Amino acid sequence: MRCPICGSKMVDGKLCQYCKITDEQVYGASNKKVSQYRKNDMSDLVYFTTDIPSDVNKIRLLLYTIFFGFLGVNHFYVKRNIRGMFSLFSFVISATLLIVDQSVKTIGSVLVFRLFFEFAFFAMAINVLLWICDIINVIFRKFKVPVVLKEKETKSK
Repeated sequence: MRCPICGSKMVDGKLCQYCKITDEQVYGASNKKVSQYRKNDMSDLVYFTTDIPSDVNKIRLLLYTIFFGFLGVNHFYVKRNIRGMFSLFSFVISATLLIVDQSVKTIGSVLVFRLFFEFAFFAMAINVLLWICDIINVIFRKFKVPVVLKEKETKSK
């Protein structure tokens, strides 16, 4: 297991020698609290880890990634909204321009439309490549999920 803060290998899988993060904190991490922390301007306490937290269903994440990843549904599911918005917008804009191009043949000859059309499909090509990478990352457990680490338990005497 690797530390979600610094990425170093945890000693005996239990403690990060640099950050002093314990495996209990990583295993008790929550994806549900990410939105709340971001709204309260506490984004510096949100970390990315490849250890999928217990509040994220691994099968659902895999299915969302395979079937709806080109729309960014898998990113919205784990609260990576900016990446999800890129996927959604690139698909919607590309699909809309394709429909407009096919329905109005004369607009395809307009240079400004042609440039915008090429840019949108370049963004969609990047989106498809990222979608394929996401599928591979989820299958091989390399997909990074934002989490809020569990608070360290203080030992009371």
